[in-house]
Amino acid sequence: MMIRAIKTDADYEAALARVEEIFDSEPGSPEFDELEVWGTLIGAYEDENHPVPPPTPLEAIEFVMDQQGLKQKDLVPFIGSKSKVSEVLAGKRKLTLKMIRALHEGLGIPADTLLKEPGKKLPETLADVHWSQFPVREMAKRGWIKDAKDLMDRAEEAVRNLMAQVGQPDCLPTACYRCGISRTAADIDMYAVQAWLLGVQLKAQHIETTGTYDGNLDETFLSRLARLSMFSDGPQKAVEYLSSKGIKLVVEPHFPHTKLDGAAILQSGVPIVALTLRYDRIDNYWFTLLHECAHVIKHLSEDNSLILDDFESEAVDAREHEANILARDAVVPLETWENHKITKVKHPKKDHVIGLASQMEVHPALIAGRVRYERKKYNIFSNLVGNRDVRKLFA
Repeated sequence: MMIRAIKTDADYEAALARVEEIFDSEPGSPEFDELEVWGTLIGAYEDENHPVPPPTPLEAIEFVMDQQGLKQKDLVPFIGSKSKVSEVLAGKRKLTLKMIRALHEGLGIPADTLLKEPGKKLPETLADVHWSQFPVREMAKRGWIKDAKDLMDRAEEAVRNLMAQVGQPDCLPTACYRCGISRTAADIDMYAVQAWLLGVQLKAQHIETTGTYDGNLDETFLSRLARLSMFSDGPQKAVEYLSSKGIKLVVEPHFPHTKLDGAAILQSGVPIVALTLRYDRIDNYWFTLLHECAHVIKHLSEDNSLILDDFESEAVDAREHEANILARDAVVPLETWENHKITKVKHPKKDHVIGLASQMEVHPALIAGRVRYERKKYNIFSNLVGNRDVRKLFA
């Protein structure tokens, strides 16, 4: 049979028949050389027209078990428990990234086979990240990740998918903490903080601003923002005003053990102001909003793209001090405040609060809140600070 290219299945069958005829030919003979050529041609035709599908993860595991003489119990260190091993081998449980990484590193099974994507590599491990400590149940409840029966086992996949959605596939957001809060403080759950930040950025992606941020905002912007507080729907008007300046406002409740009031974030050049409404009061809403906006116009940059705030902390760094002053003076300038009788009398009255608020064209809650804060008397003017008047506007 003359050697020629294999173009059809008929050519392929004929080639196989010829190989069978000369299969036992002696090395160095013309038939042996012909056998090698046919082997190359047949292999190329099979690769193009009859490719062998790659093994499934289960087939790959069973092959390694057979080759290395392993029993089910020998897979426990890689998969986690006897029951999980049984479920995986029965096809009732999918492999998690943690299992895949262990099987790849411990038994040498190709990662792309276990991932079921030819050529795909395992994501690099992130130092000191314990994925199971993320509050994935609460994250699923808030609709940020998909819920599943084995969600705790799939925490890494779930959080990594969320990271990829917000444009951070390889790293978690890092924050500059207000007031020197330690990243290792016992009462701060850093995994909950990171989860909240990822959720805020996810929500921000679905917000379209009516204007473009140009980085040229100043104290006048803050003063105009403060004046919106006088309207009953001022918080919503603030959303619209910030949008016109290219700033996204996100309201997202805090997680337990995070002690967050707000954040200023720069995401791909777009500022995000995030509020937790930890305290459902009008005065708290406006001060936090003005404070975070002060961060936007004074402190956010590509090198400092994330600032978190906890207003219960007592220590204040230079940036926080500046943001406090800008937020305070946007409502009532210091000179006006110090010259007003509200600061001179021993017991300020409701009329003092209403009068100054009217003069400055702001909500009385902002004046009442400042008096309460400066005098450390939080039992006065409770009926003026707007308790339980904000969250319902963002329900």
